[in-house]
Amino acid sequence: MRCAVEDLTIDAEAFELTRAGQPVAVEPKVLELLLFLIEHRRRVVSKDELVETVWRGQHVGDSALTRGIYEARRVLGDDAKRQVMIKTVYGRGYQFIGPYVELATPASGGSAPESGTAPTSPLSAALFRARRRIAAAVAVASLCGAAWWLGAGGGDVAMSGSGLPETGAPPGLRLVDRLAVLPIKTDGSDPQLQLAALSIVDQITVRFATQPGLTVRSQEMSRAAPPLGPSPDRLFEALQVGAALRGDLRRSSVAGRYQLSLDLIVAGVDRPVRVGVYEVEPPETEGALRDFLRVREAIAEDVLEHLSPSLASRAAEPISPTHPEALRLYLEARRRLATVTCGDASVVMDLIDRSLALDPGYAMPWAAKGFALYSEAWSCGRDASYAGRALEAAQEARRLAPSLGTALLLETFLLVEKGDAEQAYAEVRAFETARPASAASRYAAAYALRYAGLLDASKAALEQSLALDPLVLREFATAPVTLLYRGEVEAFLAHLPAAETPHDRFYRGLALVHIGEPEAAKTMLSPAYALNPTDLFARYAASLLASLDGDPASALEWVRGVVRQREDLGNRDGELSFKEAQLLALAGDGAAALGHLGRAVDEGFFCPRCLLD
Repeated sequence: MRCAVEDLTIDAEAFELTRAGQPVAVEPKVLELLLFLIEHRRRVVSKDELVETVWRGQHVGDSALTRGIYEARRVLGDDAKRQVMIKTVYGRGYQFIGPYVELATPASGGSAPESGTAPTSPLSAALFRARRRIAAAVAVASLCGAAWWLGAGGGDVAMSGSGLPETGAPPGLRLVDRLAVLPIKTDGSDPQLQLAALSIVDQITVRFATQPGLTVRSQEMSRAAPPLGPSPDRLFEALQVGAALRGDLRRSSVAGRYQLSLDLIVAGVDRPVRVGVYEVEPPETEGALRDFLRVREAIAEDVLEHLSPSLASRAAEPISPTHPEALRLYLEARRRLATVTCGDASVVMDLIDRSLALDPGYAMPWAAKGFALYSEAWSCGRDASYAGRALEAAQEARRLAPSLGTALLLETFLLVEKGDAEQAYAEVRAFETARPASAASRYAAAYALRYAGLLDASKAALEQSLALDPLVLREFATAPVTLLYRGEVEAFLAHLPAAETPHDRFYRGLALVHIGEPEAAKTMLSPAYALNPTDLFARYAASLLASLDGDPASALEWVRGVVRQREDLGNRDGELSFKEAQLLALAGDGAAALGHLGRAVDEGFFCPRCLLD
């Protein structure tokens, strides 16, 4: 089944979208959603039916469907205001209403029919086969050697890539570029075994952290995902991965050693693939740690060979500890960092500093230190020294591990917020010149370009980042603010991670104000302050809520309190000053708002479209 919609050709059999013969990048779920709407174009399709068909009944939030509809409209050149292709029928669902021409299907080689329930139409048959190939489609963008760069003019973003054949992969496996490393199962009553399992998961994840072309989910994200269960679909959908590595660790028959069994679960493959069984010694001494790291390299190569020979051929940068106690202290700091709140970072910092005192050449504690200090500076309103120390830590992590994309992203945040967006962008360009672009580096580019006011280029970089990893915003607990500044509020809400933090509640509430839904905004903002009263965004949310409640005096007091705190501590951040200008204007203090816009520019936030709005 092939059809033309405007200048697009949709080939359901090949499961691809082209324009003038050139492939158009689109996520598999979005293409599947679009195909289903076109097939059922004569009627309104309910949200429940779309979830049941496209997501196979998995439990997904409204944001997944909203984002899918937004992306389908974007590909078609449509939007929520025009609705000339996909119409929203409020309270019922969606209907495809665009022009549609059925095309002849090229002769095929007569492939054998798929097994399973027979679909009822040619398009349904194509969808049935597409679902069987979904893992391969997800992997195309990164595994085909895509290279991203900004053009010499500084404004347009270009993309280039060439396909790689699926040769050399083990039978039945597809190329996969996103991997979840799941917590390793152990005897819950054996604390030594549990610590060893935590160390193994962390070090395997770290080993993959700089592997070109591979995105690996953090322990925190994997732990919060749905359980693997009899079918991995829910977990794969939640983590947006094509494979998961699971393990079992138990004491070996050899005294003082453990036996680690690892399996790879791959989308579209019926049974787990055994990666290997390894004898490991707990990394409690320097000799044992060296042996463990050698085993880790063997594990990494075995996993990569199963995922894709193209990945295994690209050597990753080694990021390894040399001192077992330094590793243990770092892991404990990582565990605590996930739940630390403002003012509670001292224990985490003590653990990290003790780790670095034992092993100053280990990059990961430096990166963790940078993020801990950055959180204190940015969310908690600490003095300027916190941001300075965070930048030093990020730069040291990058010096030790130049390919560590998370350290680049942190360095970008800090440079941009101190008014050095140009330097930050130069660092991103240098990073991507030396190695393939990653979701983290593309988001870093989007952040720097947004701050400099280049919103079109920023949006392009953001879209590239999301194409490489749809969960990049969730991974780094950030928001697609570029879309909000461009007035694309529906897209902003579709991409904004659903997180229970003051930051996310503030931005969701602000977006709802933009689209004229003050009551929904108030519902969203109300709990923000109670979540963490010391968080700057909790107080921004309180100010916005007071303005919506018709209490400008309280609104002004909330925002002026944050302004005084930042001034007293020498905390400079042009974008925060811009946010404060918005809140002052909403509370009725126009003169102060104009003054804050000037301050935002002085601090390096130069976004003419934002400032003029």
